[in-house]
Amino acid sequence: MIATAPQIVSLEAFLENPLERAEWVDGQLIEKSEMTAKTGRIQAKLARYWGNYKDSSGQGGEVYTETACRTVGRVRCPDVAYLPPDRCNS
Repeated sequence: MIATAPQIVSLEAFLENPLERAEWVDGQLIEKSEMTAKTGRIQAKLARYWGNYKDSSGQGGEVYTETACRTVGRVRCPDVAYLPPDRCNS
């Protein structure tokens, strides 16, 4: 078997046409595994608890699930993420 080099995809190309269930890491597309029922249940509880805490504490911000988050050299889709008020667009 001959190994082939992974195809490099530019960030701009990925953002123009993002693939579902894929993340962009240092120019390479990484496929996310399917979520199990157990993982989905944990994700839902964590998002609910985090949202409740955010609201009761008055700190503001937003809680997201499965949303693309851009960092240095990466576009990842964490199961649950929090964006503080100064980073929210709305």
